[in-house]
Amino acid sequence: MYLAGRIKFDEEDYFLCWKDIKSAECFWVFSPYHKDDALNVAMGNPATQEVISSEFRLASFYNENYVLEIMKRLKVSGGVQTWGQPQILDIVLDTIMFAKSYKFANKDTQQNLVSQMVGSTRIDFKAQDNNLLLEYVQVDSYYRSFHVKRANIEIQLTEAPFKLKESAFTLTEADRLYRKKVLSKTIKDIDYNALCESLDMSWYKKDGVKVKDYRSIDNLRDFELQIMTPLVQAIIQAHNNSNKLDVAVDTETSGLNVYKLAKNNPDKDHVVAIPISWVDDAGFVIFTDMEHFANVDNDYVSARLGELFSKFNGQRTIEVWEPDEPACHDNSMNKMDLFGDTNASSKSSSLNGCHKVTYVIERAWINLIGHNTMFDKKAFIDSDQYFYFDNDTMQMAFDVSSKLIKGSNKLKVLTRRNFGHETPELTDILGKGNEDKYRFLTDREVAEIYGCADADYTRKLFPFLRKLMSDTMYERYQALDVPLLNILPRSEYYGLPIYEDKALALGDNVYKDIERLKEFAWEYVGAFVSVYKQRERLEAKKAAGLITVDEYNEAIGTITPEQGAKYEFDFTPTELRSVVFDILKYPIISWTTSDHPQPKLDKYVMEKLIKMKRSEEDKSFNRLNKSILVTGADEQKYEKLLEKGDEKGAGKYELISASEFNKTKHPLALILRKYAELNKEYTAYFKPIKETNMEGKIYKSYSLARIETRRIQNAAQTMKGNLKALVHAYSDDYYLLDFDMSQVEYRIMLSLAGYMEMVERMKDPERDYHTETASLVNNIPAHKVDKKTRKNAKSVSFGVPYGLGDRSLCDKIFGVINDDTLFKTRLLLSKWKKSNKPIMDFLNKERDNALVEQAMSNELRDFMDAWVRDENGEYVHDYKGDRVPKPTGFIYDKYGFYRTFDLSKISQDPAAKQRRKNGVYNGEEAKIRRPAGNFPIQCFAAELFRIILIRFYNRCEQEGINDKIIWHMLIHDELLCSVHKSIHPFFIYKIVKESCMVTMKGHTKYFVGINIGNTWGEVKDDAREAPVYFVDRIIKRWDAGEFGSGPFWFDDPWNELIRDERAQYVDTRINELIHQVQPNIDHEPINVPFIMEHFDNYTVRAYVNDYSLNTPLPDRKMSDDEKSDRTWSSRFETWALGHFPEGKPIVTFDSELKTLHKYVGASQEDDDATEIDLDDLFAKDDLSDVSKGYWSFDADEINDAYDATPREEYYSDDEDFMYDLDMQNHEASTIADMLVNKSEYEHLQVMYEQTLVTVSKKFEDKVKQYLNPFISSNGTMIVFKYVEGGASRWLCVNNELDWTALDQFIADTMEASENQRRNLTYKPQLFTVAGNNIVITLQTKAKFGNCMNWLRQFKNDNGYTVILKSVLSEIVRLPFKVSLQFKEIDNYLRRDK
Repeated sequence: MYLAGRIKFDEEDYFLCWKDIKSAECFWVFSPYHKDDALNVAMGNPATQEVISSEFRLASFYNENYVLEIMKRLKVSGGVQTWGQPQILDIVLDTIMFAKSYKFANKDTQQNLVSQMVGSTRIDFKAQDNNLLLEYVQVDSYYRSFHVKRANIEIQLTEAPFKLKESAFTLTEADRLYRKKVLSKTIKDIDYNALCESLDMSWYKKDGVKVKDYRSIDNLRDFELQIMTPLVQAIIQAHNNSNKLDVAVDTETSGLNVYKLAKNNPDKDHVVAIPISWVDDAGFVIFTDMEHFANVDNDYVSARLGELFSKFNGQRTIEVWEPDEPACHDNSMNKMDLFGDTNASSKSSSLNGCHKVTYVIERAWINLIGHNTMFDKKAFIDSDQYFYFDNDTMQMAFDVSSKLIKGSNKLKVLTRRNFGHETPELTDILGKGNEDKYRFLTDREVAEIYGCADADYTRKLFPFLRKLMSDTMYERYQALDVPLLNILPRSEYYGLPIYEDKALALGDNVYKDIERLKEFAWEYVGAFVSVYKQRERLEAKKAAGLITVDEYNEAIGTITPEQGAKYEFDFTPTELRSVVFDILKYPIISWTTSDHPQPKLDKYVMEKLIKMKRSEEDKSFNRLNKSILVTGADEQKYEKLLEKGDEKGAGKYELISASEFNKTKHPLALILRKYAELNKEYTAYFKPIKETNMEGKIYKSYSLARIETRRIQNAAQTMKGNLKALVHAYSDDYYLLDFDMSQVEYRIMLSLAGYMEMVERMKDPERDYHTETASLVNNIPAHKVDKKTRKNAKSVSFGVPYGLGDRSLCDKIFGVINDDTLFKTRLLLSKWKKSNKPIMDFLNKERDNALVEQAMSNELRDFMDAWVRDENGEYVHDYKGDRVPKPTGFIYDKYGFYRTFDLSKISQDPAAKQRRKNGVYNGEEAKIRRPAGNFPIQCFAAELFRIILIRFYNRCEQEGINDKIIWHMLIHDELLCSVHKSIHPFFIYKIVKESCMVTMKGHTKYFVGINIGNTWGEVKDDAREAPVYFVDRIIKRWDAGEFGSGPFWFDDPWNELIRDERAQYVDTRINELIHQVQPNIDHEPINVPFIMEHFDNYTVRAYVNDYSLNTPLPDRKMSDDEKSDRTWSSRFETWALGHFPEGKPIVTFDSELKTLHKYVGASQEDDDATEIDLDDLFAKDDLSDVSKGYWSFDADEINDAYDATPREEYYSDDEDFMYDLDMQNHEASTIADMLVNKSEYEHLQVMYEQTLVTVSKKFEDKVKQYLNPFISSNGTMIVFKYVEGGASRWLCVNNELDWTALDQFIADTMEASENQRRNLTYKPQLFTVAGNNIVITLQTKAKFGNCMNWLRQFKNDNGYTVILKSVLSEIVRLPFKVSLQFKEIDNYLRRDK
């Protein structure tokens, strides 16, 4: 809709243009006069510039000389952008809002005609009274004309014959205060009747009679007499009946920023209404800050309700009010007058005529229920009230069916699903993008319906969900979920304090890097577009006969991109698809599953495109001559790192790596991946603190109902280290504590698998799981496992439970996938599985259990919707008329929580079960087994983390220090919190150790790493972490009173206390172990070679690396192993100098007997260390010419892209089952010897443990039938590679299969198919064909033999059956089939005649 017209305001004339479309609304105000004439005209002088005479000519004056104000409102995001000072527009919006919500009396309405047009509804309206004139034509939700007159302003608009683009002006984002102001003026107005037009409201009112008792409270008297008094009485009455009272409470807020911000901060949101219900089908909504209604003070309401709902022990006395005359007050929601005036407030809001009454209650008499209670509890914390929610229906629903709830916190989904009641969303009431604008509702009844329904149906949902949960699950939910739902909101509320100035500077640099990437991409694509345009002009000339083909081909070779060519595009899915697939002609990896499939552009696709590397022979492409660095990078430091060969260190400075860019065939994918990474980082962390006043904090929310493995989700888990370094303690009176669980998932995996050898090993906190695993797998002592070997073992240990395929593991371990690395990966994987058989047995058992269909109640099926539906989404019924249950598999964790799997595609017949029992699985089964195997491990880790968090909280509560500890962030198995400086750090050690380092029967020990510092970056430094034995010794000394009894205060705990104590422990621990390795070291020479050979405690051995070098390293080239050993030996000498006198005999690394002494001038630095100064990243930089001098364009690559077939489909040779090694070649001595001889078979590639079968999809079933007799539980995996593109695993076959015979069978099948295709168009002349039978008639039976011998050469089991017939009707059916072209038979018969 585009309207244009005039505004008359206080005798001043202006022009207005109003655009209203689905996604946005925009207003423009024009002055009739040129800005240079404004003063002249105001003084009564004539205008010297052209004057706008009509609204229909506004497009001709669309420039800064005539436009005064612009305001654009985005309907979905709520964003507001402006140009100029929107003063006139404020008045315009006020007038339009007033007019749209004004209620005319019937006598003043002159016209209200509703007519149905084709596919739409038209309303012609006109009304006028003493306050307002309003006249409009509306089609559906858009105006075609609009005329309003009120007091001193008149607006008259009609359809505009033009469209204006707001992009012609640079609009700026309005601040949050003005944004709210605009939203309050443009919010959609709706009443109950309008609500009925979009929703079935029969659940609220049926046949004109209310079936729900919903009321609003807007004054103190009603709050006390209708809420507090009857609520307390109901609690006592329920208790007297031996029940708890179910009470549901909700909050409506002005937005989502309900955080610990200053009260006068315009970006702070707050509670505007509190819905509450304690009786079926009834509820109140207490208005506390509504825009159009009277309100009760929010802090007062929260405090009064807090007397009931906060957690307290024993009894509490509650004062309530009762009227002096009982008749004036109904004391129960059950007695509400459904036919009375529920909109009318009491005439007096005071408590005159009332007296106080006291009651005694206990908190245990109340069951406080909420939905998404972490948000509501946080909202009450903002009023300094700590409600304790006993149940959360969102969490209960998630525990019952995680697939149903994850990703959605909407109560309406459950209400509509389980009760069939269409309770309204705010989008139904206010329109899309206004989900948090409850405050601006104008219709009281609508406000009551929306608010009260939330509380009413939350309360109604609780018993429904409780019945679906087993007693065991409900008990575990109460023990593991409910406490954290009440603990974590305080953490959300306090947020993460940061050094804001540095964070903003870091954010500016990230933004500049994003702009660099966009400029870079535009220039890169621009080169292609430039060449394409030149090609198109040449083709036009060729087509017109202006140039010859030879001239055309010659001209192509001289094309180069135009100087400064640039193709600007938005980084939106639609435009990126056009660029990637239409312009650059990148192959399509996969498609969306929507009704109109589009090529995907997700992270997986980008990774696949990036991994397609150029061949070494490929020299013709647009080369990036040097890397582009991040904003503010020190180029000199960068160059020095490159000179030293430190590519990893240099890479930290690179925004776009020239090496990576030039290796990949699809470099724009590399740019898009980086863009997505930075854009996500910017929008998640920097944009909020840049555009809103978060007072130096980052706020992120938790969710316990998002991840199926029950991990606690927090968006801050993606925060990078440079931003973590800026997170500090809550205030100067606090320090930071961080603790995390050490290798918890691996320890759980060992324990659940019952792998007792490793369980016992890992009870020692100085043992590392990956090192121990590498030792087992490679059969070497653990202390001799180097970093590379440990890394490889870690990759496999991670990959196996998570179901990573061989090629994915190969890429993770080696970074490149080729025959050599694939071979090494498979060998490593094979050894790992053999060494960790208990783990493999455990994983396979869990995975197989998930494939077994489980029974469940119909009620649970209904909730999960586990019924079969047809292609139209309708339920399928059996012959009895009952719905057909969808086969469903379950996998459980130790505490009874589960994950479900749809088994619709999984066969449950005996043959399939036997096949799976033999270890043979198809693709659909593999998709389920992968997540099923890791669920018990990850889920148990989530439960264990819940346990230690709750234990830690409870212990702090017992010690009386919870008010001095502020939780900031928990991610996976890590907690970050601020601790008041009056609490001794070693007392915190004791609390964490005793509450968080848990032991369980049959399990290994679960250790926690503790770290204390001033920033998150410091407490994530492994070199500062407190070793477990160090903590044990500190606690013993604490318990002995060695550190005093206080009071304490530590301004810098690390530097004042912990650092020296930890250093002393390290020194002592090395000394203890050295004396165990060489007991006679005090009176015999120090034997360095002997110590290095037998010092098998690799953790303590690594402590030596904290010391500086003593003996200089030889100035010659050394292997990595030698350099590492000599470095350790030199550092060990430094340690020894602190324990033994100089001159003590020592057998050196080179087995030479010398004396221990300190070398003067020995290097104290590690030349390999690389450090980037954080301040370097805050430097200013110029964005202009980001790629100037970087490019080396090659037109050949662009011409190839121009000539390529658009949107070429991608077939991946990069799947986990593609190998080119023959592992059965026992005579091979090198990897090259194992390369498959590809000419041995025409249609097969026989490789180690699998064979690639290349066929058309139409022959797949025939090949499978051929292979059926050879199917085995182990052996060679068959992989079908389709000539049409794509591939799929099948089953294993045994070694009885003859590969040559299979290859011949495929050839015969293909030949027979080709012959049949050709024979369709040939009409036999001397024989007949009946179906798949060939009938040949010969003169005599004597000729049968010759004919049979001739046909034998065409023998093919997939061919035709041949019947020979003589003129005397003698018949012979040949014992074999043949495949040949029919014309060959006719030729033979002619020769025979």
